[in-house]
Amino acid sequence: MTIAMATELGAMHLPTLLTARSCKGAQKDEAALPPSFSPPSALSQFFASLEGLSMEASADASLRDLVDDNLAALHETSQVYLPCATMLSEGVTKKDRYEMLLWIVHTFEVMKFSEAAFFDTVLLLDRYYSTTPQPDVSGPEAQQRLLAAVCIALKVGSRTDLQIPLPKLVAYLGRDKVSFKRVIDAELAMLQPLRFCVGTPTSLEFLDSLSTRIVDCDRRCRTLADFLLQLTISDPSLHYRYPHAVLAASALALSLFATQAPPEAYIALMEDLSLVSDDAKAIISQVVPCCAEVHQHWVKSLAVGDSSPGHGYLQQVRAKFSRPTHYAVSLMAPPASPPLCLPPRRDVHEALSAVQESLDVQDKSEGPQRSLDGAFREARFEDYMDALLQRMGHRTSTMDSSSMPKWCLELAAKLQGPADSSMKVRRILATHCWDAGGFR
Repeated sequence: MTIAMATELGAMHLPTLLTARSCKGAQKDEAALPPSFSPPSALSQFFASLEGLSMEASADASLRDLVDDNLAALHETSQVYLPCATMLSEGVTKKDRYEMLLWIVHTFEVMKFSEAAFFDTVLLLDRYYSTTPQPDVSGPEAQQRLLAAVCIALKVGSRTDLQIPLPKLVAYLGRDKVSFKRVIDAELAMLQPLRFCVGTPTSLEFLDSLSTRIVDCDRRCRTLADFLLQLTISDPSLHYRYPHAVLAASALALSLFATQAPPEAYIALMEDLSLVSDDAKAIISQVVPCCAEVHQHWVKSLAVGDSSPGHGYLQQVRAKFSRPTHYAVSLMAPPASPPLCLPPRRDVHEALSAVQESLDVQDKSEGPQRSLDGAFREARFEDYMDALLQRMGHRTSTMDSSSMPKWCLELAAKLQGPADSSMKVRRILATHCWDAGGFR
């Protein structure tokens, strides 16, 4: 659910979340509030700027005083109900979960249910199976639970998804083999261990919110981020390792990088992400490492064979996002490497990527490749540069400047600016024979 859609879809959701947040320690007398308040965020100012543009825009503008607290409340609530990937793996096997995911993504596309309902259904099932391990998830009871999760997601979601009465929908999806009463009983059985807490924030809600100010970029950007999030659903250890806000921001940052967005887009993303927590630095510091893992998962998903676990789900997601209605984003090639910092230092990044590709080609003929995955997971620019320069070391240590390969000289030229502006970069370069603007 986007912040901009809150008037239509979330009029009940916003107050609920804000009330839940205040119940956790924010219940204070007005007299106890500080006399001065923080200035409105850039996101709040963006909504204020919509006033008077149109009736719909004016309705969105009315949210300017709520957006900051809403993002923080979404994050707090999301963290409370985020499933544990380890417990989920104990509650349902990978094979059974893949089969459920395949059925959901295929059925929802046929029925034209919203992406929000898709994410809600998956999160509901994952929360349930992570709290209530089941000995068998392939029999009639599992089918009833699956249909029950769909019904719950549709009930708490947008009214546009409920075009068919639920009894008829259950009969159709169950092929007249599952009684509506059994599905209602399954609903109750699912809701009890979940303490009747449903409609909890999904990663898609954060993507919608964080995309609000990404308006002057490639039109594929938002859809590509949605595609990446749906890919990560196949790997619970990735999808639930980071807070949903961080995962959504990482998918959006990677899509910005893949579509060559300007630096201003990354700045807007980081500004809005900082609203989710008082400890903005801790949240933002997770984005680049998470972005590297999402990139790695994107690359691996392209190489999944027909017999590999999860192939059916990944294939269905790629097919869905290959259509013109989704700008064919699944046909886009992933970048050669993820962004090393945000906003990306594109000139240096391109030089490092070119060097890496050159080294990779040589390594294939000389022996096992020395992996840079560790540096990617740490995802700090300086660490990646250090790892790359270590790979360069055994090639350049015996060369003088006249015999340096062209790519090494080009890299030196690109690194001159960062070296002049950063003591840490200069220290790292010095350990790799850097002197006076070049490699010795």
